[in-house]
Amino acid sequence: MDSLPPLETLAGGDVGGELAAILQSIAEISADRGAKFTPAVCRRLARWIVCRSYARPLRELCHLVRIAERRFGAQGFETLFWDGSAASPANFRRLLADAADGIRETGTGIAACYPDGEFAVAFTRMPFLAALMEFLVSVLGYAGLDALFRPGPEHRLTHRSVDAMANDLARRLYAWLAPHLPSAQSQRKYRAAIAFLQGGKDASVRPQDIDDDAVLAFWIFGSADRHGDGDFRSFRTVFDLMVGVRDALIAAATHAAIMGARVLGGDRTAGEIDPDAVDAALEAVHERRAPFEALAAPPASEVKFLKGTEADALAPIVRAGDAALALPLSVLRLLLFGAVQTRISQALRRGDRDAVPRLVDCADGMGYASQLNVLAGLRTHLEQALLASCHNLLQARHEEAITVMLYLRPAADLTPLAALFDGGEDDRDTVVRLVPPRAGERFVHAIVADPSLCPELGVLLHDAAAAARRMTRKGFQGPLPRTDGAPFAAAVEALITLREAVGRFLDRIGRIGRDAAAWDTQCRADGEIFQARFRTLYGECR
Repeated sequence: MDSLPPLETLAGGDVGGELAAILQSIAEISADRGAKFTPAVCRRLARWIVCRSYARPLRELCHLVRIAERRFGAQGFETLFWDGSAASPANFRRLLADAADGIRETGTGIAACYPDGEFAVAFTRMPFLAALMEFLVSVLGYAGLDALFRPGPEHRLTHRSVDAMANDLARRLYAWLAPHLPSAQSQRKYRAAIAFLQGGKDASVRPQDIDDDAVLAFWIFGSADRHGDGDFRSFRTVFDLMVGVRDALIAAATHAAIMGARVLGGDRTAGEIDPDAVDAALEAVHERRAPFEALAAPPASEVKFLKGTEADALAPIVRAGDAALALPLSVLRLLLFGAVQTRISQALRRGDRDAVPRLVDCADGMGYASQLNVLAGLRTHLEQALLASCHNLLQARHEEAITVMLYLRPAADLTPLAALFDGGEDDRDTVVRLVPPRAGERFVHAIVADPSLCPELGVLLHDAAAAARRMTRKGFQGPLPRTDGAPFAAAVEALITLREAVGRFLDRIGRIGRDAAAWDTQCRADGEIFQARFRTLYGECR
């Protein structure tokens, strides 16, 4: 496994498990009492496949198949690639040593001769091409490849027709890779970001290299280049890209840590890695919960938990995950100046050029301190929404109310309710019931019937009822959308996720230690930068 590089770093995003498994299986093929392919060949294969740089190798491979057919006959490429020996230049030189019609040795390789020209393949390239053949058989199937490699009589093949065969093969491979890799466009953007972070040096890029200054600098650089590897005019695009690059680098670092650990275990001083910590780190990179989608889908959509502007303010924080904590100033820049840029684009699409000059000058933008106050208000709103939801869930006798109560009051003393969890089982029963049947239902009914059973939760129930009375949005007032509480139950996890995300972000801002005046000073300095860039980008629209 250590013969392969971290695939997420190469791809600039998630790599499908099937693709990773195929590459790994090729690295494990054995021959001559050892590995068939060297680690260098396996790394090269992974790099060329994951980066979609396979056009030239496929062309070489198709011509090598023609060379094999002319040397060995109808089953030529099977004989060349699967003779049981290790894939080395010396073995390929040995296999192709004898002369045959339509091929000639060049000294460093073998050339296929066609009526319209020649194509030579070097012996040093053949081990890699053999690994590529293994990959193609795994993903496209032997039968499909065999049919493609034998399109007609050998004497009718030309240099051009073999090149066309390679193009057809490239299209098939591209189609197979599409669901297993980030898009080709996103990969180009990823590589452009890595090259910028490297600064022209052949050096590794680390997650900590992506800070607020780097995000802003890459946007200024990228938005000025309309002929590069992607459209970086939008600050939002650059922010999302840098978050993705950072996630990929963290995944690579986690991979390296796993590979470098001597053993799985809990003794970190001995170089061991806790398996649970590894799982958590990988899941944090590859999984993003989708709270906005949950709130927008039935039955949660029957209640107005968030307005559109509120969701827009929370989205960058939630979707960036831990990166929002590492790039707090970039988040604020996106919330203010990224929003201004979005409005400029909307005005241009509407044909409202008169609105552009005022937007370009950021004339009606608020400061960072005001934006932080908005986020603090959203944290409070989300807590009130949870309290009001808890009240409605309790009225519906829905057990999801327990989730909300335990989240809002994690330290509550539940000792007075212990009897509710006594399932009445025989002490000699060897089956341990962690949650006795209907315990949750009994819990909800009991606390609603007599809140004094648990004074701490009784106070919570009072606060929840008060929050429900204050909440005037659709679904909270008047007849409930459903008597079973389903809309509120469906929203609980999303509301908790959102409140946790904005709470962590505001805590991170608090640790920076700036007061409102300092944040507004920073905002004015950033405003000058964004105004200058907007004037350059949209000056012709003024």
